[in-house]
Amino acid sequence: MPQWLLAQREEFGKVFQLWFWHRRVVVVTDLDDVKYILVTKNWPKTPAFISAFGSLSRLGIFVASNEVHRVRRRAIGQVFHEELFRKLHSELEVDGKRFIANLQAKHGVVFDLDTELIRLTLSIILRVSFGAETRILDGEEDGLLKMMRRFLSGAFKNVARYPFSRLLPGRKQFDQATQELMEYTRRILKRQRELRSQMTTPKGDLLDVLIELSDGDDDYIVSEIVTFMIAGHDTTSHTLSFLVKELAEHHDVRNRLIQEIDQLLPDGGLPSFEQVKKLNYTTCCWKEALRLHPVAATGPSRIAPESSVLPSSKLFIPKGTELLVPPYVIHLDDSNYPEAKSFRPERWIDNNKRPPVMAFQGFSSGQRNCVGQFFANHEAVFVLSVLYWHFRVDLACDPADVEEFHAFTMRPRVRTSNVPLVLPVRVEPRRGHTAPVAS
Repeated sequence: MPQWLLAQREEFGKVFQLWFWHRRVVVVTDLDDVKYILVTKNWPKTPAFISAFGSLSRLGIFVASNEVHRVRRRAIGQVFHEELFRKLHSELEVDGKRFIANLQAKHGVVFDLDTELIRLTLSIILRVSFGAETRILDGEEDGLLKMMRRFLSGAFKNVARYPFSRLLPGRKQFDQATQELMEYTRRILKRQRELRSQMTTPKGDLLDVLIELSDGDDDYIVSEIVTFMIAGHDTTSHTLSFLVKELAEHHDVRNRLIQEIDQLLPDGGLPSFEQVKKLNYTTCCWKEALRLHPVAATGPSRIAPESSVLPSSKLFIPKGTELLVPPYVIHLDDSNYPEAKSFRPERWIDNNKRPPVMAFQGFSSGQRNCVGQFFANHEAVFVLSVLYWHFRVDLACDPADVEEFHAFTMRPRVRTSNVPLVLPVRVEPRRGHTAPVAS
């Protein structure tokens, strides 16, 4: 889908229309028009996109109406920012140690790094944001990963089949996965309520804010936790996987990244909060992976609540028109990024040469941009520094065989059928580097 949209843009220009069965969709990649939709007007998400989330669509911030979103976003934003993660950085270190131990145990064998990164990012979001202790990193809760895969697969089908999704095959499995996710989350919430009732001072994390916002409605809290679980792990883990693939192809970039990490962390591979902020080239590599392989490749569809004219293309948009602002197409446009299809972290180093703000849609723009983007950036650079300080990482397949596969979100996939793993790798402990003891 994203690659097809890119081909359509190259043929028809920056603004064009498509028909999905009976639904007309205007695809917009002109930056001035993108700003008008996302920032100036902040047009809401479409019923088709909202319905994709089933019973979660009634409550979570991701699909809430603009009016509800504004209130909840303000409250969540007051805690879900840099100072919270500075305070809770030690929680990252706990999972970092366990991640290192897991990879050390896989020395000499081919394994799927994407699955390990999914486990890690899911464990981190539950620990840091909601205080939950899990066994996800030990592989003992892979049923949760299967639930989430079924949920995302069903959500993708719901969008494509709207408004007939409830009548077509597969909806029962989606509803079951949704119910299982919510029951898993209710158990987390129940346990955290018990633990927090014994605390003399609030923990001050995201869960405390959600409890305060909920007005006693546990369904709301559960919906938000599931929303953050999905949005907070899937995008980060797959982008990290794409970056590992790029570093395996671009040895000069990988060597420079490792050199920066080694210089900043001469005595140990668990960076402090302040050290993570100093990993400038590593951050550039991460941002370039977000640009080149945006996991939310097509973005959520928007709907025009009133008739309007797009300011740059001058296209008349009747009330009720669906619009799509696909980050993948914007990011791979040579007019926004020279050599847009090339992996070039250096493009982010010089502030004076950086592309226009609206040309980067890795976290969307406007009032509904990603509330967790600081967390995602900090977490990703932390994981990269831990991974490449401790290990040499090599793909166990031809990098050219790793392709982009889109199903609601975009992830890597090995093209050859004889390799069942998403991102097969081998790791080798780097000489003289000893891992910290996992706790």
